[in-house]
Amino acid sequence: MNVGQIELPPKLVPIFQGEARIRASWGGRGSGKTRSFALMSAVEGYRYGTSGISGQILCGREHLNSLEESSLEEVKAAIRSVDWLEDYYEIGERYIRSKDGRIKYVFAGLRHNLDSIKSKAKILLAWIDEAEGVSEEAWRKLMPTVREEQADGTGSEVWITWNPESKDSATHKRYRIDPPDNAKIVKVNWSDNPWFPKVLEQERQEDLKRRLDTYGHVWEGDFLEYPEGAFWLREINQAYTDGRIGRMPVVETHPCLTFWDIGSSDGCAVWV
Repeated sequence: MNVGQIELPPKLVPIFQGEARIRASWGGRGSGKTRSFALMSAVEGYRYGTSGISGQILCGREHLNSLEESSLEEVKAAIRSVDWLEDYYEIGERYIRSKDGRIKYVFAGLRHNLDSIKSKAKILLAWIDEAEGVSEEAWRKLMPTVREEQADGTGSEVWITWNPESKDSATHKRYRIDPPDNAKIVKVNWSDNPWFPKVLEQERQEDLKRRLDTYGHVWEGDFLEYPEGAFWLREINQAYTDGRIGRMPVVETHPCLTFWDIGSSDGCAVWV
């Protein structure tokens, strides 16, 4: 048996150890999760192929109108970063497959290609990237499609990566609120990536300084809680930081002043 070595952000290592039906990671930009999952999908394909097992690795996104919108280039870059993976795979302009003919990558959009995905033969692994927008219907149809079982008792796996946006998303409800028992899921952010590049650190600092309304969502894996361009965001955040916002007892002898923000595209707020 050949032994190869790869590097992953330490926080992601436990995700890929042991058995699991679901392996998932969520968080903000620069965490290394997308490259890590792309790399590990190639490792998994190598493991299957060199064991004599044939099948497909499905890389899916909710919306995929062309290969340019897929994970194709990410997987290519991951494979080329490791010599023994590059030796195993044949990489073309629009395809990735193993040189022994056993493993083939397939790229598909879930929104419009679910029926064709269901007909694909022997999906060994499905990696769904940018999974925030995947609908509950898509999850219900996808999961039973990825169902191969091997002689050693292990089965096909579903891997998921996403940057959270809404508490109401099907992905959030399925894999954070009520995750399956056979799932390994972890939050990972830029601060967990030992190879976080300097150019992204410059972008992060700029966003922290100038774009507080989206900083938490983009970099820290928070929900997108504020409408873009909210007028008083910086002032309100500073008030929270200073402890100037909280519950106050009503004193009958003191006047109670209210300040109204009558929103047209969002909710109405009243400050007392």
